[in-house]
Amino acid sequence: MRIMLTKEDKIEIREIVSEEVDLRTNPLRRSLVEIEKDRKILKDIWEFIKDHATKINDHEERISNLESPQKF
Repeated sequence: MRIMLTKEDKIEIREIVSEEVDLRTNPLRRSLVEIEKDRKILKDIWEFIKDHATKINDHEERISNLESPQKF
């Protein structure tokens, strides 16, 4: 004897499976969101450091030019 699932049974099974998948993957999803936020922050920090390093190099070059003897 073969028992067929009704449409309502199939919908209920899908909902149960979907909830279970969400419960298992939700921490992973949350971690990925945090990684993306951290990545953005780290990129901003890196850009800030690069910009300031360039400015420091420019200032050092100007100081060196001012300190070096002028050739006439």
